[in-house]
Amino acid sequence: MNVKINYSELSKEELISLMKDQEEAHLRKVEELSKSNQELSVNNQKLIHENERLASEKKDLEEQVKRWKAKYEYELAKEKKGNLERFVTKSDNAFRTVEERRVYSRKKIPPTNDPDAPKRKKAQRIYSTEELRELAKGNEIYTNDILPELMSQHPDWHFEKIGEDETFVLERVKAHIVVHLVSTPKYISKEQRGVIYQNESVSPISHSSVGPSLLADLCTAKFQFGMPVFRYHKWINGCGFEFSLRTLYGYIMKAAELLEGIYAVIENLIGNGKSPYYGIDETYLKVIEAIGDDREHCYVYVIHGEPDGHKIRFFRYTGSRDSDYIKKLLKNYKGTIVVDGYSGYDKMPEGISKQRCLCHLRRKFADIVKTLDDKEKKDSVAYEALRLIDKIFENERRIKAKNLDPVDVLEERNKEDYLADVDAFRKYVEEIGYAENSPLGDAIGYYLNGGDDFFTFLKCGDIPIDNNLTEQTCKMFATNRRGFLFCRNDDGARAASILTTVIKTAEENGLYPDEYLTYVFSHAHNTSASKLMPWSEGIRDNPKLLIKKKG
Repeated sequence: MNVKINYSELSKEELISLMKDQEEAHLRKVEELSKSNQELSVNNQKLIHENERLASEKKDLEEQVKRWKAKYEYELAKEKKGNLERFVTKSDNAFRTVEERRVYSRKKIPPTNDPDAPKRKKAQRIYSTEELRELAKGNEIYTNDILPELMSQHPDWHFEKIGEDETFVLERVKAHIVVHLVSTPKYISKEQRGVIYQNESVSPISHSSVGPSLLADLCTAKFQFGMPVFRYHKWINGCGFEFSLRTLYGYIMKAAELLEGIYAVIENLIGNGKSPYYGIDETYLKVIEAIGDDREHCYVYVIHGEPDGHKIRFFRYTGSRDSDYIKKLLKNYKGTIVVDGYSGYDKMPEGISKQRCLCHLRRKFADIVKTLDDKEKKDSVAYEALRLIDKIFENERRIKAKNLDPVDVLEERNKEDYLADVDAFRKYVEEIGYAENSPLGDAIGYYLNGGDDFFTFLKCGDIPIDNNLTEQTCKMFATNRRGFLFCRNDDGARAASILTTVIKTAEENGLYPDEYLTYVFSHAHNTSASKLMPWSEGIRDNPKLLIKKKG
């Protein structure tokens, strides 16, 4: 309760005392307020620091959420693309929706009563008892008898044999090297004094102990199976023979020299023989000494065809990607070359037409479609282009399944429905609007650059619509290249081309490459190259060299 004070009634001393009391009270109040303000300031600073800490934590959490989201989207896209690629490369229909794939799958397998229906792949071969018995002739017979064990367990029992079962087991005989003593008699004649008669060395390489079969094994290990020479070096040293790596490389170079005659016959056959088409492609090869000449990647051209009816797979080291060698080689050739979109094939000698690989064109659109989901595909022009070009491939699969001759193939290709599919694809692609420097622009530009060369196959039943056979040959070379990585110099690269050519041509003609090379190395010194070709009579009449047909 406030008390009203009458100051006029107070004495001077009372007034002074009252003022002092009020001043002290005021000072106490100010002190309390100052202390309270100080406490509030401290609390405010704490709140500011806490707010800054929470803001920093919030920012860190937002960044972490962004990283998790980006990682999730990347993994999702990667899984999606992987699933698409898995089917695109194998079933060739991953661009379709799930339901479309089901329908398409049913369409691909016509009823079994259709004589023109493509057949299913054969199951793994099961060898008959008679076949296995024939293969087991002359080999040790394993006796798998339980009687000794039974007698040891039950010595008082009497066992009577009531029959036996016969099975077969396949064993691997460890590869090894055998040393043979070679006796080479010398003769002289009284009729011609001073002349010594003696056979050539058994070894294909003079002043060497390596035999034809060992040399053939070294070459096929490297150029057929892609085994690096240093691994072969470890194996041969493990057999107790200390050959240096340099010696083994020297043997390979000598082997290539022995095969140069066969290589030259094949090269001449390509340039002057008659073949409905040649598949041509190129792949790179690193040559160490060429790097110093600013040639990071040298190139090997690959040619696949059947000149004069002889199957060949030809490899030619050219040092660069320049197509001058191809133009020079084919200057007398009249026919078609199946190639990709490389501009080096644009200007070829007169009389040569081009079939641009339709698979390369398809791949341009497929690479775009792989990145789309089902909703995006509905409005995608690349998806529609892919669907239309696949009709052409489906027609080709149907024709191939009939095993027709080239005349009938050409007739099938020029039927109204087939040509309608071709025209539909061409018209659609040519009317697509596209942006420059975009994936779709690259695909359309690739088509426009090839133009009519993509459809040369409509004029000849011998010509394939793609260059897959040649690309598979290139892939084989690339697989082997992963093993030997590089060649030291141009001579080594040329030797690799010679050996790969002879080995793959032998395979193409149904020969065991190691047996064929053994035969060639045994006869190279006294037999002309023309008689050692994979298709020559002396080779075809030797059953040891022929690959046994399956089934």
